Amino acid sequence: MESTPRAAASGFASTWQPLRRGEFRAVFFGVLCMHTATWVNQVGGATLMSTLTPSPLMTALVQTAASVPVVLLGLPAGAIADLVDRRRWMMAIQLGMLVSALLALLFVAFSGLSPLALLLLTGLVGVGLALQSPAAQAVYGEVVPREELPVAMALGSMSFNMSRIVGPALAGAVLGLAGAVGLYATLALFSALVLVSLTRWRSHAERSRVAPERLWSALRGGMRYVRHSPECHRPLLHTFIYMTCGSAAWALLPVLARDAYQLGAQGYGLLLGAFGIGGLGGVFLMPAVRSRLSLPRIVVASTAIFAVVTAVLALAAPLLVTLIALLVGGAVWMIGATLMYAALQDTLPDWVRARGLSIYNLVYFTAMAGGAALWGALTAPAGTRGALGLAALCMAAAAVAFTRWPLHPSTASHTRATTSLYGDDMPLESLAPGADDGPLIVQISYHVRPECTDDFLRAARAVGHSCRRNGALFWRLFREIDTPDLYVERYMLDSWLDHTRHLDRTTATDLAMRDRLKQFLVPGREPVIRHQLAEALPED
Repeated sequence: MESTPRAAASGFASTWQPLRRGEFRAVFFGVLCMHTATWVNQVGGATLMSTLTPSPLMTALVQTAASVPVVLLGLPAGAIADLVDRRRWMMAIQLGMLVSALLALLFVAFSGLSPLALLLLTGLVGVGLALQSPAAQAVYGEVVPREELPVAMALGSMSFNMSRIVGPALAGAVLGLAGAVGLYATLALFSALVLVSLTRWRSHAERSRVAPERLWSALRGGMRYVRHSPECHRPLLHTFIYMTCGSAAWALLPVLARDAYQLGAQGYGLLLGAFGIGGLGGVFLMPAVRSRLSLPRIVVASTAIFAVVTAVLALAAPLLVTLIALLVGGAVWMIGATLMYAALQDTLPDWVRARGLSIYNLVYFTAMAGGAALWGALTAPAGTRGALGLAALCMAAAAVAFTRWPLHPSTASHTRATTSLYGDDMPLESLAPGADDGPLIVQISYHVRPECTDDFLRAARAVGHSCRRNGALFWRLFREIDTPDLYVERYMLDSWLDHTRHLDRTTATDLAMRDRLKQFLVPGREPVIRHQLAEALPED
């Protein structure tokens, strides 16, 4: 058996493997810059607001203004990113963001800044970031071979959460040195860097063999996939709870720095710098932690430790103690948030990855925005330290809940199946029907051995989830009254073209579920498949 140190070293090596590829490094750098700009915009705006008005609520609303575009535009942006060339989509948006950042810079330099103008500018930058975020999070799989995809996704999630640490620290430093003008100059610089990185790679993703969906259909398909994928639910729930409770530290830290420690923008940058250094340390600690602890234990430990960090902030401990707590908090936040993100990524095939990640963003930013508004509102009756204390209690309760409902890694394979439910590769082009003919009912009959009925029904339940998430509008299993061992599966799709998409999306795991059904059938009785198209009736 391999010793623990060697296992840790092996985990470390495998974690950094994709970074040996030049195209992946370009993607990693560009997406890191893009997400860092997100937090520079959000946290820098909150810091500026704390200097413009003493209201904790207005300071917390900056985070809300930055997050609302993700809530409103995230799902359409994810659908578009799954339908178009993601690289070109990102280049178009980044060009627009560069122009917007330069205009904002001129506005701030020559017209000054009011609290309302700051909220509007923060929201404007947030729109551009929201439109491209799902595409940016999904492109990692386009520049690495399939066997490196899980590690690439983990690095992508690390990049997302590392930016959550580096961005606020950078915002504090820039504001301390150059004020609002420096903030928007930094945003313009990041847009330019992302544009440069986008010219350094080309997509090698496997393309769909059928025509793309329309936008509304793609939106429904993404939400349907997540709804009918039980493996997606727990990472999203853990993320929502973790971010709602943890958002108090992020939203109220500028106010705490000003009121409890009498620190200006540079002092706030010091607190954020401690958090940022801790987060970078978490990046390098993560491989060793993953090699020694299971995913459920890491998530529980991260949540519990961050509860303690939030409690230290609530106590307004001596500055040195607070800085140490923020170092630890940055590390555990990085590790916990990254692994929750990676757990969701593991459940998503490429055809719906951007849409699934847009739903993650919706959950993430809804939790951060709603949490920020909640804890900001609680400062009125409870004070800043009281609101932080309540957040620490909620975080501790979340850690207890995560022990009861642990987060386990996905075991599904999203490799495209080499055969279909028809037994071999069915041509995906339209055959006799027209592509838009429909709705279509697919009917599959099974003769089940009586002693295997319960096992068959349990296996059929998993097949039902698979059909629905791959595009079926309706799925049911029926039993023939006159032939008790005969079960009939029926599912409906919008059109014959949707049927070909449904087949194109079939993964090895989906096919294995159907193969399991055959284990419970009467020997020699194969499933019988029929197709039924809706018939237009003549008018009276």
